[in-house]
Order: sequence, then C-alpha cells, then structure tokens
Amino acid sequence: MKSGLINDKKVAFILCVNNQMYLDECCAYLERLTVPDGYEVEVFPIWDSNSMCQAYNIGMNASDAKYKVYIHQDVFIVEENFLNNIVNIFRDNKDIGMIGMTGATDIPMSGVFFNVCNTGKVEVREQDLSYYYVAGRGRQQLTDVEAVDGMLIATQYDIAWREDLFINFDFYDVSQGLEFKKRGFRVVVPYQTKPWIMHDCGFPKLDKYENNRCIFIDNYSEYLTDIYKQKFEYHNEMVELENQLCKIISDLIETGEWDEIEKILNEYRKINIKHTEIEKQCNLYEIYRAEQRDSVKADSCFFSIKEMTYQQIIEKYDHIRFTMRRYELGWKDYCTADYEKKLLNKEISIPSVLAMVPHATLYRYDFISRLVLLEKKSDYNEYRCKLEPILHMDNIRKINIAYGRRYE
Repeated sequence: MKSGLINDKKVAFILCVNNQMYLDECCAYLERLTVPDGYEVEVFPIWDSNSMCQAYNIGMNASDAKYKVYIHQDVFIVEENFLNNIVNIFRDNKDIGMIGMTGATDIPMSGVFFNVCNTGKVEVREQDLSYYYVAGRGRQQLTDVEAVDGMLIATQYDIAWREDLFINFDFYDVSQGLEFKKRGFRVVVPYQTKPWIMHDCGFPKLDKYENNRCIFIDNYSEYLTDIYKQKFEYHNEMVELENQLCKIISDLIETGEWDEIEKILNEYRKINIKHTEIEKQCNLYEIYRAEQRDSVKADSCFFSIKEMTYQQIIEKYDHIRFTMRRYELGWKDYCTADYEKKLLNKEISIPSVLAMVPHATLYRYDFISRLVLLEKKSDYNEYRCKLEPILHMDNIRKINIAYGRRYE
C-alpha cells in the first residue's frame, strides 16, 4: 500500500484483468525474471475495471514502487533480464519517463496509432499465426518516440492516466505518452536483439474506437502531424455479423456438428476481416479433422469428454496452448511434466498437437525436437515416423517475420 514515500528499490507490475488463466500465465513468466540485487517486485491485478485508465490509476495509487510496469494480461515477458534492463535505463537517464516495446516517432492527424509504429519488436502469438513483428529497423540503444503501444508500458514517474477523457480501452497509451512529453520527459523504445515480450493478442475490437479517437484529436491535436496520410475505416455491421456467427459455431461445437461447422468456416474464410474467437474455432475444427484422419481412439481425442461445454473446450485448448509454449521454450515445471505424462499416456494425441503447432508455436523446430526426444526415451514410438521427417523440412527452422508498414 502506498505510504507517501517512494520506494526506489521496488518494481510494481500493474494489470487490468478479466481472465484468471491469462493472469496466472502472465505471472508464471514474471516469476522467471531476474530481480536486480536489493530490489523487490509486487503484482497488482485490477479486476473488471471500466477502463484501462481507471485500472492503471488504481494500481498506480496503490503502489509505492518507483518503477511501474503496466502490462496486459496477455503479455508474457520472455527476456529474463527485463527488470535489469529497464531499471538501468531509468537510473542512467533521469529524463526518461516512459519505456515501451514498440512505438512511433510521429502520430498522424487521424490519431490512429496502432499501425504507424516504426521502431521496436514484439513476439506475436495470434490465434492463426505466430511471428516476430518488427516495427522498424532502428539500431539505436534508445529511440525517442511520441508514444508507445500499450501492451507494456514502464515508467519511473507517476502521472495520472486520463480517465477523465478515456472511459474505455482505447487511446489510454498514446495519450499517456503525450502527457509525459508535456511535462518534459522522454518516451523511448530500447533496442532489442530479440523481442523482450510475447503478446498473445487477439484481433482488435474497435467498436468504441471512433468515439475515443475524436476525443483524442480534440485534446491532443497540437501533437499530430500530416506527414503520414492515413484514413480510419471501421465496419461495425461486419463485426456484429461475425459475433453472431461466432455464437452459432460455439453452439455447434458443443453438439459436435462438425460438417455444419465446416460449411460456415468456409464462408468465414472468404471474408477479409479476422475475428479472434472464430480463428480459435477454426483451430478446434482442424484438431477434430486431424484426429479423424488418423483414427485416434476415443479416449485420446481432444473432444473425448462429450459433456464438455463450449467454455470448457476453450479453456482446455488455451491450457494446452500455453503449455505447448512453455514446452517450446524449454521450461521444466509441473505443467510441462504433466504435458509429457499425458502425451505418453495417450491422453493427448499427436495429431491434435501437430494441428496446433502452426498456431501455438513460433520455434517449431525446438518444439518438435523435444517431442522426438520424448518418444525416444519411451516405448511410445507410434508417431516417430511422422515427427522426425518434420525436422528435416526446409522451413522448420524459419521464424515468421512481419514488418511494420513504416519499416525502413
């Protein structure tokens, strides 16, 4: 609890949270971070807040930590030296108020920030694909920017978040960067050889975006530039249609009507807009078909428990996906041990695993190599003939990379 005195040997992680599984996974990565000598770390999850600004103000006012890291629940820090990195930057640069992982050196007149970042990196784990997002070429140790992406924001000074303006979950990050710059502080993105964070992000929900964009422009127009021409378009009718489609598919998954699901997903794929939940449903469909093709026994099937609700199916999928990621990264903990046990006991089928690999993993070679080693240590050789050839595929070691629109 904040006492009025600032503790300059403390780092606080502040999260706006609505999902226990994601919070637990985020904290599992936080627990693996190297803590600087003499420092302490605390975590403030703020549950079911009305807005990001409101949640972050609650956390900021509750903690006496000098260094605060505002982080999304679906962001997992993979750079174990992260805390030393940011503390050293702040200690060596008293004029730096804010650090982010990606950012933009200017903000367009439209106010639309999310696709104009031109510096920084992040490891992206979307539902359909995993890849490195490289916003810009920047090789400086620190790049000064106007604002940073809100997936992770670190600060060494407390400035109130503008919950008087932004009552939803948009523009909290861009406005906060400009609030720091108003007070003379620098906002920077550090150079990362490899991304420091993994973002298990979905596709953005922009139903409140337009209203917040207008508020942002009205209050921060002096910081905007027309150098980068950009328009913003949002088709609310299409999103509402996709939400309805998602509900229909979820009901069909509960009843196991996969042929009907196939027809709907074929139509969905013709639309040039992606929906986070439907992409996950596509992956569930791929798992079902993969197990059907390999005639996986009923007790090994992903959908072996007939009474599972749709929500339970999603939770099972996410739990396996998170565990596969830990396994990919070489973690040895109770989750990965349990995962190996279930693989060896055929409670998780190899076809279901291979169906998830393109969506759940980035370092595919590392993941498949560990599966092969597991099979070699056991009597479970049924799928080795399928696994080992994968290691010799030309692109198995390739890391997918997406470059920002302003990459130079």
